[in-house]
Amino acid sequence: MHFFNPPQLMRLVEVVMGEKTGEETCKTTIELAKKFGKEPVLSKKDVPGL
Repeated sequence: MHFFNPPQLMRLVEVVMGEKTGEETCKTTIELAKKFGKEPVLSKKDVPGL
């Protein structure tokens, strides 16, 4: 789960599904983000930063 800055103003939250992330974990994280009043966006490919 990646909050965009500043988190108190930005509604967008990135949910990254890693290689070993289960479907249930992903679903729970998305539901949690919604409960926080955020707009989750799912990324199904985890790529290391440059």
